[in-house]
Amino acid sequence: MGKPLSSKEIGEKVRLLRKHAGLTQEKLAELVGVSFQQIQKYENGSTKLNTDKLQQVASALNVSASAFFGEDTYEKSPLSDREKKLIKAFRSLGDEEIQDGLVKLIVKAGTKTI
Repeated sequence: MGKPLSSKEIGEKVRLLRKHAGLTQEKLAELVGVSFQQIQKYENGSTKLNTDKLQQVASALNVSASAFFGEDTYEKSPLSDREKKLIKAFRSLGDEEIQDGLVKLIVKAGTKTI
């Protein structure tokens, strides 16, 4: 068993999963029933998440509480509604040439933001 994660490390996972879910701090705060400032404090590690709040955050992000403690959280987190919509639209195209063009466009656009 590895060393326990710090509040800062757990907060970083919260931020990563929140962004992956396409949620703002304000929206996550609304879903959890706290202020967006409190979400900021969780994410920067200045306030510890107790087990009840951790479970509420996990539920709002549609992940299990254990997602905050694994190494590959980002890779296994569920798709957001936007991502599901994008995949459905992509698959409905049917034309592989158009699909390939879209993939190239998205990859190129994504590398400009990294």
